[in-house]
Amino acid sequence: MYTTQMLTSSKGGELISFKVNGQERIHQGESCKDENGKVYWKRHSPVLFPIVGKLKKNTTLIGGRTFEIMQHGFARDLEFEPITKLDNFHSYVLKSNKYTIARYPYEFALYNTYRVEENRLTTLYKVVNTGLINLPFGIGRASSL
Repeated sequence: MYTTQMLTSSKGGELISFKVNGQERIHQGESCKDENGKVYWKRHSPVLFPIVGKLKKNTTLIGGRTFEIMQHGFARDLEFEPITKLDNFHSYVLKSNKYTIARYPYEFALYNTYRVEENRLTTLYKVVNTGLINLPFGIGRASSL
């Protein structure tokens, strides 16, 4: 028999904590320090979208226009809308808006869902193209699970 606890945040739609039998499985932000007491990981498990990685000079050319997209995109820094929040099931959505389109000229809805069953955590991402043109993207999660 397992006891599990999950904590998520609408900021970035991020998984903050996942405990199994009281043992934390996710990096705990500012409390992650190296042997010299220096913080080496300020986040928990951020969602990386619409890119995973870093662009040269943080810019890309789309349709003849230059757009700035910082390392790992913008989703991790934006507020997601909560859809469902039960003890074992948390779901969020981030929809394109003026801010995102100025950096990534595509219309989308990004759904993040976290589900716990026994001692297992399942993360589901669903990207819906809400526009009329093809939607190129990368998606991932930085984690210590």
